[in-house]
Amino acid sequence: MDWEQVDKVLKELINNKSDIRSGYDQIKQVLTDNDLPSLDIDTDRLKKEFDDWLIEVIEKEPIPKNIKSIYFGLATMSFPEIDNGKEKTTAYIAGSKLTPSEDEDWACDTEYFPNRRYVLLADFDKIDVMIKSNEKLSGDYEVLVFNGLLNLLVLNSLRDLKGRLLTYQDKKLGLFKTEKRRDSLHFGAGFDSGDVYLLGELKNE
Repeated sequence: MDWEQVDKVLKELINNKSDIRSGYDQIKQVLTDNDLPSLDIDTDRLKKEFDDWLIEVIEKEPIPKNIKSIYFGLATMSFPEIDNGKEKTTAYIAGSKLTPSEDEDWACDTEYFPNRRYVLLADFDKIDVMIKSNEKLSGDYEVLVFNGLLNLLVLNSLRDLKGRLLTYQDKKLGLFKTEKRRDSLHFGAGFDSGDVYLLGELKNE
C-alpha cells in the first residue's frame, strides 16, 4: 500500500459522502487487499462518542461569528494525567477566519481554540496499540485509518448537526445574546504533519 492509493481512497470516501459504517468497511477492505491487519470497531458507538464531544464543545463554547472554517486536526499527544502520559493519536477542533479559497494555509491560521477542543476516542486508542505492536504499519497506514475515520465522522456530523454548527451567538446591547445563523461554514480534516482534506461547506439554506 502506497501513498497514492491511500490518498485515492480517502478522496473517494469524501466524494461519495459515505456513512461511517460503509466507509470503514471500505477502509478495511483496502487493508485486507494489502495483507494488513484491521480492527473491528463499533462505528455507531464511535460516532456517538464523537458527536457527544462535538455537541458539548459547540454548546459550551459556540463557534464565533467571524469564524469561516473549521479544522479537525490529528496529532500525537500525551496528557500527564491520562494513561501515565503515553502518546496517543488525538483529534481536536479549531476554527479559522479564512476560507480554503482565500488561503490554502487556512488550517494553520486558527483563532477558535475551545477549552474542550481535544478528544481521545476509545477506538483510536485501540488502533494506536495495534500499530505500536506491529512494525509493518507505516505512516500511510495511520493516515488511511485515522484520517479516514475522522473524515467520515466529520462528514456525518455535517449532516446530523448542521443547525448547531451554523448557529452563533450575537451579542447586542448589554449582556443579552441572541442566536443567529451564519451563511456558511467550511470544513476540513487532517494530520497536523500532513495534508488537509476539504470535507465540504455547510450553507444556511
